Amino acid sequence: MTKATGSRIVADTREQKPYQFTNSTRTALTSGDYSLLNLEDQISIERKELSDFYNCVGSDRDRFTRELERLSEFDLPIVVIEADLAEILKPNKHGSQLHPNSILGSIGSWIAKYGIIFIFAGGRELAKRMTEKILNKYMKYQQDD
Repeated sequence: MTKATGSRIVADTREQKPYQFTNSTRTALTSGDYSLLNLEDQISIERKELSDFYNCVGSDRDRFTRELERLSEFDLPIVVIEADLAEILKPNKHGSQLHPNSILGSIGSWIAKYGIIFIFAGGRELAKRMTEKILNKYMKYQQDD
């Protein structure tokens, strides 16, 4: 295991609306949208806007499943969704035809099958803050080992 020594947050170059962090850089990641420099093989955080998440449950499910399979290989795989669970379960309000049971079933299956942590952050700003906190805490615990 590689130790973090003052690692910087890494945002994937393909990330369309990257979070802005003071200690960050951009590079191509093999999976996910955020990681830590020199720890890219250990931690991966995938960011999803609400509309993108609905696509992942529906029409883009096969692509997202392959993404989850790749994420599951990390020590700490996380999907951060820029909405809270109650909001996600109101798909008709957002123009989606998905059924709430289908959404919950998909999330439950993905957690059980792939061991991925799903965080429902309530919005973009909280999702950014949570992403930064997780990455900084992971870096801290790697340095303490």
